[in-house]
Amino acid sequence: MALDFDTRTAPRNHAELKKLVQAVRSASKADETFWLEWKSDLDLNPADKVDKSGRAHVARAIIGFANRMPDTAHPIR
Repeated sequence: MALDFDTRTAPRNHAELKKLVQAVRSASKADETFWLEWKSDLDLNPADKVDKSGRAHVARAIIGFANRMPDTAHPIR
């Protein structure tokens, strides 16, 4: 099943962003793409407040996204 969201244009308002969030929440792990990665397995609020590994993983992913070539990361192919 593909992600149920129209990627031809970027979401521009609250309603469109809400649709994107709903599509991501109802998607499966198989729907991950070059431009959208799931990080749902990470504990961003661990009981042990010293453990920042989940947040560090997300930070590394964001830096990686920023270093992708735009043509590779573009959702429309």
